[in-house]
Amino acid sequence: MTGMTGIRNIIFDMGNILIGFRWKDMLEEDRGLSPERAKDVGRAVFKSTLWEQFDMGLLSFRELKEGYRETEPALFEDIRWFLDNADRMGVDRPETWALVNRLKKEKGYRLYILSNYSEHLYELHAARAEKAIAFDGTLISYMVKMVKPDTAIYRECLSRFGLTAEESIFIDDTPDNVKGAESVGMRGVCVRTEEAVNELLTEWLK
Repeated sequence: MTGMTGIRNIIFDMGNILIGFRWKDMLEEDRGLSPERAKDVGRAVFKSTLWEQFDMGLLSFRELKEGYRETEPALFEDIRWFLDNADRMGVDRPETWALVNRLKKEKGYRLYILSNYSEHLYELHAARAEKAIAFDGTLISYMVKMVKPDTAIYRECLSRFGLTAEESIFIDDTPDNVKGAESVGMRGVCVRTEEAVNELLTEWLK
């Protein structure tokens, strides 16, 4: 486990850390796609530069869909359904939220969000988490037209909230995003499952 000596600030990614994503289940169970087709749709959506531009606030929701209409005509009807039903994607993690609040109340850590997200989807997915947790600050990619792992967004987070890198630890489910935080002097930890997140937070409460 990553040590917390000298740490005052915990900076969380949102997706796959404080909330879950059921994008594949959406496509298979709700839309009725085969596993192969669902993977093709997910790859087309999430690996596209369109998605990164959407996260950066450079494309509107309408422009995003029009972009996929042009670049992915064979998958577009499934992509359009997926985007129009994006409210089904997020999964609450109340047990995780309770542990995060205990870190603030019992250990005195300050809590922050640094996440790649479009404004449209952040409002759909993160509202209950933000209401449940007493965050000290939130920085989302669409607000600053930057995305992780660009080092500029980590520096902006530190500057905006007056944080010292050496007193901050960043939690994400993507190794490159963790490396980005470490490159500006933060500690970083990569966790990929809800169970691993809760285990880590429980360890920090000891």
